[in-house]
Order: sequence, then structure tokens, then C-alpha cells
Amino acid sequence: MPVVPAEDRLALEEEISLEEVQKAITKLKAEKMLGLNGLPAEFYNRYPGVLGPYMLDLFKEVQDMGGFPPNLQHATIAMIHKKGKPDTSCGFYHPI
Repeated sequence: MPVVPAEDRLALEEEISLEEVQKAITKLKAEKMLGLNGLPAEFYNRYPGVLGPYMLDLFKEVQDMGGFPPNLQHATIAMIHKKGKPDTSCGFYHPI
């Protein structure tokens, strides 16, 4: 089983900054699917200054708890057929 190097582990345990959160928000790709909350990436891209502090609080809580609360441990995965490939095999689909 792979092991995270000590230097990387320490970096992952550092406190998350508001600047990091806002930078990540602005890098969201607009064409990506909606989250379970139904809000598109464009919404987050438009309001990083407003949403950043709330998301930072969430991420800090997740760090303190050592994981996400149960209501945030779910995802919806859609299988998208690869163009030009037959639809007869799972290998011809990719999850998003």
C-alpha cells in the first residue's frame, strides 16, 4: 500500500487559508456537473469573496473532525459514453 511521505503529510495537515479556498473556487471549471446542492460552478466562481469564508469554516471543521460529516459523504456519479465507441462495454464509459 502506498505511503504518503512525511513532508507531504505535514503539508496536508497545515491549516487551510482563506486565500487557498478562494483560489480553488476561481479554478472551478464552469462546464462541470452540478453538486448535490444543485449550484453550478459559475455560482461559486462569481462569489469567491462571499462564499470563501463559509467554505473555509467547513474545511476547518472537516480537518478538526478528521473527515466529512455523514451528510457530505455522498456523491452522484454519471456514466458518460465515450463518443465513437460501442456501448457494449463498461470500458467505453467514463464517470463524472
